[in-house]
This record gives sequence, C-alpha cells and structure tokens, in this order.
Amino acid sequence: MKKWLKICLIVLCVLVALDLMAQLFCLRVNPLMVDRIELYTYDHTREGRVVLNEEEASKVVLLYNLSMPSRRVDGQPCCDSYRLEVYFKIGTKLFISEGTKDKLIISTSDHYVSNKWLLDYILELVEKYGLPID
Repeated sequence: MKKWLKICLIVLCVLVALDLMAQLFCLRVNPLMVDRIELYTYDHTREGRVVLNEEEASKVVLLYNLSMPSRRVDGQPCCDSYRLEVYFKIGTKLFISEGTKDKLIISTSDHYVSNKWLLDYILELVEKYGLPID
C-alpha cells in the first residue's frame, strides 16, 4: 500500500512540475486566469474585432493547450490575417497569430505551434461573426 502511495505521489509531483514549466513558458494557459479573449482579423482594407463569449473562450483555451511546439519561427506574414488576444486577470497578454499554413505564432515564444483544430476553430469563428480575413 505504501509503495503505491509513493508512486502516486511521485507521478503527481512530476505532473505538477510539468504543468508549471509549461505555464512559465506560455505553452499552456490556465483557463481560470483568463479575463477575456478577443479575435482580431484583417484583410488589407478592413479590420474586425470580437470579444469571444465564455464558451468560445473556453474552447480556444482547451484547443490551445493541445498545441504542440513546432520548429523555430523563421519568417512571419507581412500582416496578420487573424490574431487571438488572450487577456489575463493579472494584466498580461498572450497573442496567438497567423504563422505558416497550419502553424501559429505565440507572442512569448520563438517557436511555431502546430494545431490544425485551433486554426479550424478560428476560421469557424471568423465565419460566424462575419469578420474580414484574407
């Protein structure tokens, strides 16, 4: 019994440590710390912005947390066609913006993240709200 308790405690400590490291490097977002998320879009002539409702923001956080780091950022589009702006309750911000194909650029990282589901959801929100996009 003590052996299993020790193993469970070690596993729990490792998981907590990994979660803290991921949050420190902004690879994960704690949904309880999010104040609001805004979706910004641009098509070279017009721009649009919408504040996501609680359900949409929760889905964005869930999908973002499933993102996998990809290769180093080696180039950026001339201007973002879309950008998610995550505002935290402590006053900080995180930008998730257009990268290349199915890659996204995170403002606090020098690596792309790969997440086709999040990209598809962003495009779904753009269509839902009738926002301009290239």
